[in-house]
Amino acid sequence: MRVLVTGVNGYLGSVVAEVLRSRGHEVVGLVRVGRGLVPDGVSVRVADLLDAEALTAAVCDVDVVCHLAGLTRVRESFADPLRYFEVNVGGQR
Repeated sequence: MRVLVTGVNGYLGSVVAEVLRSRGHEVVGLVRVGRGLVPDGVSVRVADLLDAEALTAAVCDVDVVCHLAGLTRVRESFADPLRYFEVNVGGQR
């Protein structure tokens, strides 16, 4: 199965990508810019989640999406909850 993992540059995304690969899946990592810290053996597609055209192209031939991109700093989320809501729920920056 071909799995697209968003947030593949982060800790959780990279671990999920490695586990999926170890279980025989073909993993495609979605990043906003460059390759970053994408695990070896993971192909990369560059797209912003807010760019509908680029996102449509990125998911065109995948079987499933594992969406792990978002803001994750707990303390910061308490200090600025609206920003976290807008990014993680509404998809705005």
